[in-house]
Amino acid sequence: MNLPSPRGRGRCAVRFILEPLDRHPADCGPAASSLRTIASVMDSHRGHRRYLVNTDCVVRSSADDRLLADETLDLSWSGLRARALGGARVGERVRVSVRVPGSRTWLDADGVVARTAPGRRAGERGETLAVALRRMDGMHRLLLATVVRRFPEVPPERGGTRDYARAIQRIGEEPG
Repeated sequence: MNLPSPRGRGRCAVRFILEPLDRHPADCGPAASSLRTIASVMDSHRGHRRYLVNTDCVVRSSADDRLLADETLDLSWSGLRARALGGARVGERVRVSVRVPGSRTWLDADGVVARTAPGRRAGERGETLAVALRRMDGMHRLLLATVVRRFPEVPPERGGTRDYARAIQRIGEEPG
């Protein structure tokens, strides 16, 4: 499915949805103008759902081929959280292979360690790492996004965000 771009850049909008762009979607012309909101969400916060998918994976450091993780805890179309085996560093480039749940198919991607967690919260069993998937074949990303939707969503681990400005406003409006 190609969305034409008036600047002759081909399938710009579709590429943004399936794999990260090397430029902002607003630079792709009117065909991608509706993606401006998506781009701003992607830049600042996770704008998609994560699913509780426990499957085999291989996360290796691109620099020295160390095995960093071998089991996912949750997956989304743009990243994963896995049980850590060793010293991953935030920002470290990694190669990822994920087995599609219920099959013998493996999907390959390049990513970056987005965060590590020591596993101190109640219910956590050891250190975890989160990987943002940067480069992945578009059809593989689409397959991953389709398959993981069969699984339950990850429940929020923290409480919701608080609107402190609204709370102060309410305090100021209270009779007293």
